Amino acid sequence: MRGFRPFKPYRNRPLCFLDVEGTGTTPGLHEITEIGMHHSVLGGKCIQIAPLHIEIAEPEALRVSRYNSSDWADAPTLVKSAPEIVEYLEDATLIGHNLFGYDVPMLKGDLKAKGFDVGHLFRDIIDTMSLARQFLVKLGLNRIGMEACMNFIGEPYDDAHNAYADALFAKKLYEYITENLKWHGRQNGKRIQEQLF
Repeated sequence: MRGFRPFKPYRNRPLCFLDVEGTGTTPGLHEITEIGMHHSVLGGKCIQIAPLHIEIAEPEALRVSRYNSSDWADAPTLVKSAPEIVEYLEDATLIGHNLFGYDVPMLKGDLKAKGFDVGHLFRDIIDTMSLARQFLVKLGLNRIGMEACMNFIGEPYDDAHNAYADALFAKKLYEYITENLKWHGRQNGKRIQEQLF
């Protein structure tokens, strides 16, 4: 288990756009099968992860994420992938669509279930679903799923539920809002929840 890490000031943090796919929707029970990350310093990476308990997977989750045993035959376990994942997430501002509702709970739950101390990884989160609700709904957006958001801002939406593609969609949505709607991210060290709600 890793110990406490000093807090890195918001202004010094790189951005890491993030998406995960998994074997279901229950944190700590279901497992991550893929993580896509686009880091403002380290670049892009998509990692397939071999689940240890595929027998308890939800069939719909496997269908949506396009998981199949042949494509994942050489995938490492989460334990082997964790150092690389941590390198991307550590000290970064994490940005993605529905991070609070799915990605962060699932990733945190799976890492904790496999013995990792994850408290230092999830200190700074911006959820583009919250941004869409705050800034795009009043302009006419009537659904806040990623496909609806991409269509609303005029971006083609394809290769859905590939983790890296979804991380890049979150990046496009974040950039659209920050560039066109005059939202400039966290100001004066305030957390995103304080600004939005």
